[in-house]
Amino acid sequence: MSPHTLLTLYLAASVLTLMMALVQQAISAFQNRKGRALLDLRPAPDTTQGRWIKRTMIAPLAALAVVALWPVGLWLLIVRLYRLCRQTVPGPEDDAGHADIEEPFDTALSDFRPRSDHLVERLTRAAIEQRETVTDPLNAAPPLPFGHLNRRWQAFADQLDPGDELWSFESPHVTAFGTLEVRCGYARMRRGQVLDGMTAERTREA
Repeated sequence: MSPHTLLTLYLAASVLTLMMALVQQAISAFQNRKGRALLDLRPAPDTTQGRWIKRTMIAPLAALAVVALWPVGLWLLIVRLYRLCRQTVPGPEDDAGHADIEEPFDTALSDFRPRSDHLVERLTRAAIEQRETVTDPLNAAPPLPFGHLNRRWQAFADQLDPGDELWSFESPHVTAFGTLEVRCGYARMRRGQVLDGMTAERTREA
């Protein structure tokens, strides 16, 4: 097979991958608009400069990257489509009313179970959802509280009983490699006792 033929096939595959990415982007944007409508959320106003940057710099550079590195772009596209299907197709736990969620979320990560001295601030559910609502200009994540972790958050928050409190926490831990890892998230407290927590972010320091 001649180099010219190989180059033609490579460019054809890259263009096909780019078209698939554009279709997936349109589907994701449509679903994000539906999510905003369900939650009565309004996207942040976009400035003229922001729109100009997206149209003249970000979009062309992204398209060029897909064309030049289409195998990597194809892999990322497959991963995004898989996550999109996971969001739209309910799993078995949804039909059972989250029957698989019986233990505290971080039981398997006992080193990060929030303690009372890890608590930072008491918050309401509405305040947490407003704080953690994802706004992604590239529509890679749904515009929901905690983005792709929204179902986990909903199941966690639905366990709240009257009188329970929600607190933000920062829980440090020294890993087996000697590095400091800090988990940030939200804990459920009842009568002064921390019951469980949901990790929203993990950072590692040297």
